[in-house]
Amino acid sequence: MATSESVITIIAVFLVLASVGAGTLSGNASASPPDLSVKSVTVTTPAYAGQTIYSKAVFVNSGSLSASFVPYKVEFINAQGNAMQTVSDYVTLIANQDTAVDLPNVQNLPAGTYNVRLTLDQLMQVDESNENNNIFEATVVVK
Repeated sequence: MATSESVITIIAVFLVLASVGAGTLSGNASASPPDLSVKSVTVTTPAYAGQTIYSKAVFVNSGSLSASFVPYKVEFINAQGNAMQTVSDYVTLIANQDTAVDLPNVQNLPAGTYNVRLTLDQLMQVDESNENNNIFEATVVVK
């Protein structure tokens, strides 16, 4: 028959093992929140008025947590500051990775110079470590 000291020792060992196991399973104490940004936007050139314009983007998640269903929008803004076309979609960004994405196509833009603005997480739905790096802008000439 086990003595009460033996039982207490066995219980203490189980408690130590349980606490070590619990710490290993949670493992999120050092996880950093997502940090989403746009690394680049590439628009098919030359781009011609009235034709489909294809573009790609590279998104980055520098945090150690992934982010799913992150909304983004792409605006083609003319010289007067008017958004002539806006397209949007969602992307899943894996932790510590770049993600290349074919952006939704834009059609029937008139000739002109456009500021292409891509805004990632425009509704600020993802709690990020840096909310100030979610916009990328570039100039595109449509002939």
